[in-house]
Amino acid sequence: MTLILSLALALGAAQQPRQNPALIRQLDSNTKALTDVAQAVANVRAETDRFRTRAFNDPAGSVLESAVAFRSACDSVAAAATRARRQICRSCQRGRLQATLDNYRVYMPTLAELGRRCAARLRARVTASSSQASLHQTALEMSNMLVTGLRTYERKVADVRGAMSAPARRTATRSGSP
Repeated sequence: MTLILSLALALGAAQQPRQNPALIRQLDSNTKALTDVAQAVANVRAETDRFRTRAFNDPAGSVLESAVAFRSACDSVAAAATRARRQICRSCQRGRLQATLDNYRVYMPTLAELGRRCAARLRARVTASSSQASLHQTALEMSNMLVTGLRTYERKVADVRGAMSAPARRTATRSGSP
């Protein structure tokens, strides 16, 4: 019985149309790039909130510790966005989805720059000698900078989601119609 089941599965697999392995790798690369950037953005958002909360509620040592994690998250956004620009396939999708992915891909250097600016500002402004007032101000400025900077990212992601979930458009022609 097991032999028959194995043969049936093998036969079924052989009858399925063969897909282009290179195309599958490119599509997987797109998915990985989108996922990596989304994870890095989610992490930086969480660290932004944590830093802001600690800056207003915790002692300076805890704020400095949070700033290190926040800076690391900013660096991760920059790295993920830089990798994504190279990973996203420029020709493996069709129509609207490819145009949307191209727009997303073109935005990646801007997102990477946002991550680098975030990390650089944290390095410069959050030091062991920073006053509590300075930490409060930095927390507000960093939070506002990221919220503003990530709005465009959110629009790009929404566009990609919309393009991926939109049904493929087909043009139907009736016989006898021009």
